[in-house]
Formats: sequence, structure tokens, C-alpha cells
Amino acid sequence: MNWRKFILLLVLALLLPVACTGEKKKTPQNSGAVKTIPQGIKEIEGSLQEIMRQADLIPVIDKLAAGEGETADLTFEATTFGEVLAREVETGGREKKQKPPQDEAEIWSQIKQKVTALHSQWDQLEPDLMQKKVPAAVIGKFEDELDSLTLFSTAQDGPSILRSANQLTGYLYQLMASFVEDPIPLTYEFKYHLRKILLHAASGAYDLAGENLAYMQEQKAALTMALEDKKASALEAEFSASLDNLQRALDKQNFDLVKVNAAVVMENLALILQAIE
Repeated sequence: MNWRKFILLLVLALLLPVACTGEKKKTPQNSGAVKTIPQGIKEIEGSLQEIMRQADLIPVIDKLAAGEGETADLTFEATTFGEVLAREVETGGREKKQKPPQDEAEIWSQIKQKVTALHSQWDQLEPDLMQKKVPAAVIGKFEDELDSLTLFSTAQDGPSILRSANQLTGYLYQLMASFVEDPIPLTYEFKYHLRKILLHAASGAYDLAGENLAYMQEQKAALTMALEDKKASALEAEFSASLDNLQRALDKQNFDLVKVNAAVVMENLALILQAIE
């Protein structure tokens, strides 16, 4: 009887490590998932921001050439994205002190250089997208729009460059959705919609601008919940208030008011990204 107990205990002792080893292999399925936005996507966003900034300065350069006003005043008055892009870049930690271009020729030269660099950045990013099995339809939309942006830069079509470059940022958040979870891609989507609001308002299409803002209001719950988790209730309140103030500016159909309030929303979005990334 004693020998039988001894053998039974020995067998149990041998089986126990195997069972424990099996437990250790049970790891979360997403433990190897990428938690940050690929650097390539951020570089492309930076290039698009700079392309929009340059194209947006063309009316300023034209007015300066005609002897109308100073650069600082005209940057707000004559641009569409000026203050919004400034808040986005500065608050996001990518501020670059740059001299204003001397003339349109310099602007177009810089835009073409950035578009060329954008193609190189895309070529470097694409293998990572393939590896993550990003939907081919999203990749195709980005490539088609990149071709359109290239043609607009060759034709020196400033307004179309603004629309096309912003549309590319709209595809960027779809690309990053394969790498990180919401609300990070949603925050980038909001930045796209905010610039879309400015484009619509600049052309007097305040009804369309209102649709973009309505979408942001509908989807903001995901951002506010994330801020609650980060114990950033003050930022949550400021963001909600800035959306409401932007709505009032749209209701008044005053483009200068829209630009001022859109800049505040963009600053809050940049702060939200700092809090949740």
C-alpha cells in the first residue's frame, strides 16, 4: 500500500510542472499588438500639414505683393487653415520657426518638394500596411488621392491642394486604425472634420459645415470617456464647450468667428492626444 501511494505521488509530481507550463502559455491574443502609431504615419501627417500651410499662404503672399497689410495680420485674415494649423502643430510639439516665403515661386517650389517627399514616405510605409493587412480599399483611396494632390501641385491649384491634402489626413486615421484602437484614430478623424468645417465655411456652405460638426458632437462620447479614464475632467469640459462655441459661430455664419473657435477646438484635440496616447 505504501509503495502504491509513493508511485501515485511521484506521477502527480511529474505531471504538475506540465500543467503549470500549460497555464503560462495562455497570454492575451493582442499581447503583441502595436500600441503606438507608426512613425511613418506621423511623418506623412507632418508633410501634409506643411503642404496645407504653404498652400494656405498663397493669398497672403498675393496681398503682400500688392502692398496690403503686414504678414501677421494677413495670415489670419487671408488664410483658411492658418490659426488652426498653428495650434495643431505647436500644441502637438512640432513647432518649427520658419521664415515666410518671399513669393509664390518659392511656395510652389516648397510644395512640390514636400509632395515628392510624401511619395517617398508612402513607399516606406506601405510594407508595414501590408504586413498589418490594412484593407486594400483604404490603401487604394490614399494612393488615388495622393496622385490627385500631385497633379494639383503641378497645376499650381492652391484651393484644390487644401482640399486634397486634408482628404489624405482623412484616410490616415483609417490606416492607423489597424495599429491602435479608438479613441486615438477618432481624434485624428476629428481633426480632419474640423478642417473640413473650415473649407465649407470658407465657401459659404455653412449647412455642410454644420453636418461635420454634428458628426463630431455625436461621436465625442468616446473621447470624453477616455478623458474620464485619464482623470482629465477639466479638459473634457473645455473640449465640449469649444464644440458648442464653434456651433454658435457657424450659426452666425461669420467666418472669422469660425476660425477663432475652430482653433480652440484644434488645440483641445491636440491636448487630448497628449493625454490618451
